[in-house]
Amino acid sequence: MKNLSDAEKAQILELANQITAHTKTNVPKKKKTNTLPVFQSRCSPKAVVKLNASLNKDQKAAVEIVGFGSILTL
Repeated sequence: MKNLSDAEKAQILELANQITAHTKTNVPKKKKTNTLPVFQSRCSPKAVVKLNASLNKDQKAAVEIVGFGSILTL
C-alpha cells in the first residue's frame, strides 16, 4: 500500500469495510439447544421392561442408588 495514492487507499479501505460489514450481518445463527435432557438408548423399551421384570428387590434398590430409578417405572 506504500505506492498507492490516497484515493486508491481510501477506495480499498472502503471496499474492505463493506466486505467486513457484509460478513458480520450474514453470520449463521446458532441452533437452539434443547433445555430438556434427551433420553437415548441403544436397546428397545421391550428389552428394558423384560429386564426390569427379572430384577430382584436388591437389584432394583441398586439401580435406584446409582440414579436410574426412573427406568424401573417403564
